[in-house]
Amino acid sequence: MGATVAAGPAAAATAQPAVQVRLTTVPTGYSATSLVCPSAHECLVTLTTSNLRVAAGVSSNGGTSWRIVRLPAELLGLSSLSCADALHCVAAGTTATPGTIRQSPVFVTTADGGTSWLVRPIPSAFGITGLYSIACTSATSCLAVAIDLRQVTHLLVSSDGGAIWTLRSSPLKDLRGIACRTGGRCVLYAGGYADSGPESEEVVSSGDGGAHWGGVASFKGVETIQAASCPSATACVLVGGTISQAEPNSGNGVVLRTSDGGSKWSRGAVPSNMATLAQVACGDASHCVLVGYTHAGPPVVLRLLASSDAGAHWSALSTRVSGDVSGLACPSARSCVAVGQ
Repeated sequence: MGATVAAGPAAAATAQPAVQVRLTTVPTGYSATSLVCPSAHECLVTLTTSNLRVAAGVSSNGGTSWRIVRLPAELLGLSSLSCADALHCVAAGTTATPGTIRQSPVFVTTADGGTSWLVRPIPSAFGITGLYSIACTSATSCLAVAIDLRQVTHLLVSSDGGAIWTLRSSPLKDLRGIACRTGGRCVLYAGGYADSGPESEEVVSSGDGGAHWGGVASFKGVETIQAASCPSATACVLVGGTISQAEPNSGNGVVLRTSDGGSKWSRGAVPSNMATLAQVACGDASHCVLVGYTHAGPPVVLRLLASSDAGAHWSALSTRVSGDVSGLACPSARSCVAVGQ
């Protein structure tokens, strides 16, 4: 039986949620690709340089300052960082094949909070050519969305903290990404153009770390889901963009939310000037922050929005952002960290 999709709340003016987003930047010469803050003080960020060197930034003061950690020299890229706790993290990386221009996707793991990292190759028999996203539910259990040479997506699982990975059957095709919380709640999302008509995104939820999945919820007219956050055992929030019927090349930001583990989904009310929503992080089941882009432009304007009612309504924060936001994390209900270029 499929999941229920309910109508979202009508747009309403709400008081600005009392959440603070601290903006941080990485050291000169580095660009951030993803951010995780397992606690209010401990944060990790994946970094790249203009000459294709990669590194990790480790912070013990909530992103105020960063200690740069060099990663294995064979790595060319690093992204999609997931941490089950302050010590155990897994990231997606790429390495160069010696003597060729071919690049291979790999996993990169740390068990000491980012001080040391190990490269974990993917079995060549899988034919994987890219990694979309990674999510860990514990120090040992992780899932990842990958794609192969035929453009077929796969769900990979690890039960040893990212060292060894196996293929697992997926309830969806055309996977786009996955998000999980420590403890087991996960949401898997997928989508692709239908033979006719608007794009349709699909979502399934799991309460046991992906061992079993619930019914499929389908969202017609949603062009893409960009990011997701599952802050509790029953709540998840996804953000992305819709297709405009009047202007097929434009759309509006969309929030999809559930508070019962994915049995029922509804849309949140976001300001009408938001063209698309790119990132979301929730400090608890009620408080979330997202990164969105407005229709105004050029240039397109980036805005931070917050919700204090589980994603039902959103209002713009007064925090002004210059440039782009590469990572967003909310280690608590009232405190978030955003990292820029």
